[in-house]
Amino acid sequence: MQPNAGSIAPGKRQLVQLCFVPTQEKVLNYRFTINIKENPKALVIMVRGQGSSINLHMASEQLKIGPVLPYDNHAFQVLSITNTSEHDTELFSLDFDPVYRKEETALRTYERLQNSEAVFTSVRGPGEAFWSHISSANAKKAQREALELELKSLEGA
Repeated sequence: MQPNAGSIAPGKRQLVQLCFVPTQEKVLNYRFTINIKENPKALVIMVRGQGSSINLHMASEQLKIGPVLPYDNHAFQVLSITNTSEHDTELFSLDFDPVYRKEETALRTYERLQNSEAVFTSVRGPGEAFWSHISSANAKKAQREALELELKSLEGA
């Protein structure tokens, strides 16, 4: 829950974010208790959510392509993959997708993610662009680090 503490001025509002991170594919119930100073009655918020996962079914566990001559363009095997979940799913290769590698690096260097367990952002659908707020934050960080490096080199001269 964020913020996890604070005060609210008379007549004002405070937005509170609750984070739901299911660990199982089932309906979950949780009670958030908010204690109020000088008030013996706690505010209890009941939260209900359902975990959902992506399920893919592959027609075969293993593909076998027999002996192949070098540069033979006719040696291939078809793999049928079925998405049995309720969500669109994007498939990519961890080994060969340069976009995946770039996005993974961007997430690893994102300061807010390094300083907390969770970052609240929208879920990307298949084929959607990378989160612009993360890209711009990383660009600002890189610019700041370049300026700091330049300043250090000027101080040393």
